[in-house]
Amino acid sequence: MLEWQTFEKLAARARGEVAPRVDVAAQVLQSVRTRSCRASRIDAPLLLFAGAALAAAILLATFALPAWDSVHNPLVFQFKPLTLVMK
Repeated sequence: MLEWQTFEKLAARARGEVAPRVDVAAQVLQSVRTRSCRASRIDAPLLLFAGAALAAAILLATFALPAWDSVHNPLVFQFKPLTLVMK
């Protein structure tokens, strides 16, 4: 019981204390500015890689589209030579 009373006294003292006023706005803004500058330098290689990957995906999709037609409709390759002769 003595421990609980000690705890209650400490809690009452803590409730009566006033929190100190601290101004951290300048430090926070400086941290945000520093991180945004650092992030833009780190993102440049990532964006370059993403652009190269997108270009490769577009190129692959361009070459894969005729193959998709044959998968989608297997009779396309049977009649495709006839269309070349008819032209």
